[in-house]
Amino acid sequence: MHAGQYRTRLIMQQDQAGAGDQTDDGYIAPGWQEVARPWCKVRPMTGREVFEYGALLDDQPVVIECRYDKRFATVNPTGWRLTNLDTTVAYDILSGVNIMLRNERWQFMCRTGSMVPTS
Repeated sequence: MHAGQYRTRLIMQQDQAGAGDQTDDGYIAPGWQEVARPWCKVRPMTGREVFEYGALLDDQPVVIECRYDKRFATVNPTGWRLTNLDTTVAYDILSGVNIMLRNERWQFMCRTGSMVPTS
């Protein structure tokens, strides 16, 4: 049986501002709400080491593609992520594109890690 190109089940999540728990240092952790569970194609790009904020970090860009869903039209880089159901890896969404505006497929440029609000 051929599984097709969309083999990885992910969870599309949106941050509900103020819905998370408050940590000991006063920071309010994100409260993630599930929006959808699309089957996706996850394609890692070349890894690179970057020097950011005085620390050497591993930055792994990932391209994630899934079938079109109109609920994803409001996705933006702040407040959205995809999480792998099997590995629990979170992918921070950097950008999303409706490929060729045909309403057939979405393509998201992501990076691995857990999203922390900057504001």
